[in-house]
Amino acid sequence: MKSKKKMFYITCSAYLLTIILDLLFTYIATPNLLLEGNPLYDSLNFGWSGLIVINVITFIGYVLMSYYAFIKYKPPLSNETDMKRYLAQINYG
Repeated sequence: MKSKKKMFYITCSAYLLTIILDLLFTYIATPNLLLEGNPLYDSLNFGWSGLIVINVITFIGYVLMSYYAFIKYKPPLSNETDMKRYLAQINYG
């Protein structure tokens, strides 16, 4: 269980770092967002606040999905050794 929690924190931290660096490099390259290639920015004309909000929303979604995948999800237990029977058991009971 400890390794799953550790992996959860590592992946979430890496994704957060990626978001921060993306925003930083975007600001360095185009502070006024004239060269921004994000389709959400192009179609909705968001400014910096819109880009930050989009990144926060995606980060929250990533954390929730990662929490389920690494912490909450428990794989089904089975004594089957044959792959077909194992898949049938976990799918149909």
